[in-house]
Amino acid sequence: MAERRVVVGGTIAALVAADALGAAGTPTRLLAPANGLGRGFTSIPDGERRLSLGVRLLELSYEDDPAPPPLSAYAPGLDGHRPYARTIRRWTEQLLGEHLREIAPPRVVVDGRLVDDYLFTVDLLPLATAAAPAERERIAAEAEAATARGGSAGVLSTELGETTLATASLANHGQTFHDRFIEPLARKFVARGSSSILAAWRRKAWLPLFWPETVAEAFSTGSVRFRPRRTFHEVAPGGVGGFVDALVARVRSHASVEFVQVGKLTAIESRPRAVTLRFDDGHAERAARPAVGVPPAELYAAAAVPFELARMRTVLAWIEGDRETLAPGVDLAHVLDPGNPVVRFSGGSTTPAPGRRIVCVELRHDLPQQDAAAAAIAGLREAGVLTGEAEAVRASAAQMLPVPDGATRAQMTAAAVAFAARGHDLRLLGAAVAPGADSLNEQIVQGLQAAEELR
Repeated sequence: MAERRVVVGGTIAALVAADALGAAGTPTRLLAPANGLGRGFTSIPDGERRLSLGVRLLELSYEDDPAPPPLSAYAPGLDGHRPYARTIRRWTEQLLGEHLREIAPPRVVVDGRLVDDYLFTVDLLPLATAAAPAERERIAAEAEAATARGGSAGVLSTELGETTLATASLANHGQTFHDRFIEPLARKFVARGSSSILAAWRRKAWLPLFWPETVAEAFSTGSVRFRPRRTFHEVAPGGVGGFVDALVARVRSHASVEFVQVGKLTAIESRPRAVTLRFDDGHAERAARPAVGVPPAELYAAAAVPFELARMRTVLAWIEGDRETLAPGVDLAHVLDPGNPVVRFSGGSTTPAPGRRIVCVELRHDLPQQDAAAAAIAGLREAGVLTGEAEAVRASAAQMLPVPDGATRAQMTAAAVAFAARGHDLRLLGAAVAPGADSLNEQIVQGLQAAEELR
């Protein structure tokens, strides 16, 4: 009989690894938390409603999806998953089937008007078309000058290193584009705006960085040589919370997987040929090279590795109204207008009331929680996407996501080095694998790769 494998954690990567091992018939014990399955991607129960935690979408295709390399070649990081887009899409389609739904094209609100998105799609042409003629001319001239200075790709032709998004954006886009289409959103996310964001980690704040040549082409000629093609999907019903539900159900369905609920990981003890993991509910597990996918703070605390990150404050409000009057036909939109407290709003939440919908509204980081609901409703009205009555379902404010700056990356790297020095023989999964390697797509590939190694 095959040796039993042990997988620890409730992260997406841990669940995917246990699922793949179970599908292969490998005897597997999954030690999962009693609370927190699908950490960061599941939804919040609110009576009969399910509330999504902001934008939680499945990115299943890019404009260049080559045949994927072997899973053994996967290198974790911000974009390590990109060569595996076909693998991710096929795996997701098998899991979700007919419940997978492509969302309506994302939008942005500029000067109170809805225009096609450039942040998620990284397609500049709609934005260039919507800009006023004088503004287009300034942006084109500044981008042409940037191209003359730095070449067609500008700062994107070299390693970005510690370059901030502010520096990179001004170098590649020019002052007008930066001030108009990058900095207003960055200031809503974090106090110092794009100066607090590493250019290499810009996607952690869903902000783009374009080639200066592309900006110049889009705003001068209205055409570009390279036009991206991105699609985004959700799970209907249930949002990405439905994705987590489907994955957990499939893990539980495998006859070879033993699903054991445990507390928080508190200690890691290494012995020859085995590791003993201890949990705060008294459970102890001895295993040979277990796959461990718990949050980095939990992992490092169990290994006595100092680890504490500065986090961005996230303010959310869930607003419910009639489908005809609350952002009809819009599944996701960012609001650029600096005076509007709304950062973006998205669907994915569910309500049992026929003809009604809920949107999750993300608001600027410094807004008091007690003002969130009223500000969300007023901001949606100002943006022109709420034309009837609406009510607040819930509001929250918390220090959630790490600030995507150089200090965070340095702390993550230092903690990973210190943990490796402990010599624990673990197969790590999730955010502790590499700085920035915690997106949904990264975790899917990590789980599949780990299962392939452990079978």
